[in-house]
Amino acid sequence: MRFSLVTRILIAALAVIIAYFYLVEEKHRKAAAEKRVSARKLLPFPADSVQKFILINPSGQRFEIERGGAGWKITSPITSDADTQAIDSFLEQFVPGSRGDEMPGAGALGAYGLERPFAAVILYPRSGGPDTLFVGDQTPTSSNTYVRLGSSKSVFTSSSVTHNLMNKNLYLLRDKAFVSFKSESVNGITIRAGRGKLDLARVGAYWWFADRRARADRVKVESYLTRLCETIVRSYASESDSLERFGLANPEREITLVMGSERSRVSFGMAKADEVYATRTGLDKVVVLEGKLLDVFDWTRENLRAMNLAFFDPDSVKVIAYETPDTSLVMRRAAGRWTAAGKDTISEARSYVVDALLRKLGTVTFERIIADPAAPGDKRLAPYALKISLEDVLGGAIDVITIARPPAGAEIGSSRSANVLGALKKGALEDLTSVFKRIGERPTPTAP
Repeated sequence: MRFSLVTRILIAALAVIIAYFYLVEEKHRKAAAEKRVSARKLLPFPADSVQKFILINPSGQRFEIERGGAGWKITSPITSDADTQAIDSFLEQFVPGSRGDEMPGAGALGAYGLERPFAAVILYPRSGGPDTLFVGDQTPTSSNTYVRLGSSKSVFTSSSVTHNLMNKNLYLLRDKAFVSFKSESVNGITIRAGRGKLDLARVGAYWWFADRRARADRVKVESYLTRLCETIVRSYASESDSLERFGLANPEREITLVMGSERSRVSFGMAKADEVYATRTGLDKVVVLEGKLLDVFDWTRENLRAMNLAFFDPDSVKVIAYETPDTSLVMRRAAGRWTAAGKDTISEARSYVVDALLRKLGTVTFERIIADPAAPGDKRLAPYALKISLEDVLGGAIDVITIARPPAGAEIGSSRSANVLGALKKGALEDLTSVFKRIGERPTPTAP
């Protein structure tokens, strides 16, 4: 069918008119929908525009909270950092929120618990004046709550505002982190209990006794640091600097944490049940912490001593020279795989078994120290039952580990990195050699 020019012009004009009316109608429809949504909002601004708010809780306590930097600050009735995550969550639950049904005869506010409100919040947005939200009773048939805004006599129901949400106290609103730094930033610790003192220093990945060339138990030290730096204040015992009644005027137990040029001292006072009173540098309040933080004062040089046979980073090892009285094998790592050649030639070592050997070496521990430091060429290690030398990618020595089995007594061992001679736990030599034997085994073929 062929259309005349006039027909085509009319069709095009009709399409334009239809498109125009569709676009205009769609725009009006969206505007009407947005207007309906806006009309149902409890408050006319988003949560992130709130710069300050005042909460009057069900007990009549009044808290003033303001934005400060990247977080929130409590400015009344005390001055303190606020729990930023808790405050943001609090605001996001009801700002802007949604309003439900409007109540008839709302002039009788007492019928809805709004003559003497359950709680109230005064909100100060970035622009415009403050808005006051009064919270009344819960509705009889749901968890919704009756609310009123400002001086308006209109009463609405709201599912965004609940009694539980408004039931905040000072402890819930304030920052409960005891310290503001991470355990990874600590590079020195001084532990003082009475006149006794223990100094520790982090060097690279390891912890050392600062006054002698001896390693401390890294797992033990770092586990405690993590616990201390992540501990939560259980309660606030005093907002003043009155320390004597908490045993903190002249504390018997203190920890000083060193972070570069900064120092933070944590003082512990009286303990009660599983809790202890404490304070720290920069904190003019007495807080209650978990009692397990006092475990650090049971540390001694003996029970904090690192008892590992060797200390090395497995990823840095590129060459392993494995020697026994009747075996010698050199293994090299390249492109993520281990190959080996030696007296008993092996074309390709099982990489995962070699890695297992390195991991096993890192877990071997002493039962007791025999000599500290280890004497060079100690005759008690000759003849050796096992010697393992580790090198880096440039051929530099990382460690040399030697294990001997004396005619009488337990297996003994030493390494350059530990620099002690010690008695090993029973079966250490057998565990290592059993891993080594698996390196040359052929994989068991799988059934087709």
